[in-house]
Amino acid sequence: MNLVGEEELAPERLQLEAYPVPTAQELMLSGLTTGAAILEIYASNGSKVLERNVSVNGLVALDLSALPAGIYTLRSIQADGMKVVRVLKQ
Repeated sequence: MNLVGEEELAPERLQLEAYPVPTAQELMLSGLTTGAAILEIYASNGSKVLERNVSVNGLVALDLSALPAGIYTLRSIQADGMKVVRVLKQ
């Protein structure tokens, strides 16, 4: 029995990368699909602390300098699905 289809494991759907981690200022994002994206940042208590609508054409820079130090969850929502990555802000 195959519980996970090959389409669900396609590498291009799982490669959101955020760097540098930890970061104090700007976070660079790669692995997003070209086109529109909604980027959301959630604090460790689950509250949304940042939301940006961006147009992706390569790397995306996200300024985190206004956020306090902590562990955050970054969620990218695009037409092809949602990608999630954890980031550490110094």
